[in-house]
Amino acid sequence: MKSLFVIFLFASNFCWGQSQFLVAKLDSTVGKYGYVDTSGQYIIAPKYELALDFISEYASVKVDSLWGVIDEKGAFIMKPQFKTQISTIYRNHFIRHGSKNVIFQSIDGTIKYEYLFIPGPFKEIAAAKDTVDLSKMEDTALIMRILDMSTRFCHLYELNRIYNAFAIGNEGLTRMSINYVLDNPEEVLQAITRDIEYEKAYANGDIGCCGQGPFRW
Repeated sequence: MKSLFVIFLFASNFCWGQSQFLVAKLDSTVGKYGYVDTSGQYIIAPKYELALDFISEYASVKVDSLWGVIDEKGAFIMKPQFKTQISTIYRNHFIRHGSKNVIFQSIDGTIKYEYLFIPGPFKEIAAAKDTVDLSKMEDTALIMRILDMSTRFCHLYELNRIYNAFAIGNEGLTRMSINYVLDNPEEVLQAITRDIEYEKAYANGDIGCCGQGPFRW
């Protein structure tokens, strides 16, 4: 289980396209975000409430309080429809929050895994998320310090939930999460099944922190 998490943490393939040169920038005169090239000239006019950088040929933007996806010309390939922030777009996929679960989805609208890293009853996870500076999450040492905050951080079930909650707000973690899911589909499906079983057993009071039998790390 530990080796699986290590793979999850470090398996990252950085594929850069031409859109890496387009950077989101706030135009203070209109109070909107657009995209500039390396010279600072706006290539996509400032018209978004919020905008994430291109790390592929697509980017996530917010319009009228909803999130959608644009291409490098500013055309919507996925119209604004999500009320909560979605991650940056990488390998044609992104991560978002559903009503109860974290959802892994492609830009063509296909939901690949709806029960991937489902939110659990652990208060320690919420406490950790509220106290962490997301801008520093690429620091592996910081990630490990968070996992050491409580003795309950002892099951892959919990590590995956924390990791993907942070991924929505951090480009580097989005890349690692998407790489892991796309490159290890069988392991992910096994983890989903195991975690759902763990969730039910924990909610019923049948097991404790690290679980027993097949749930034990």
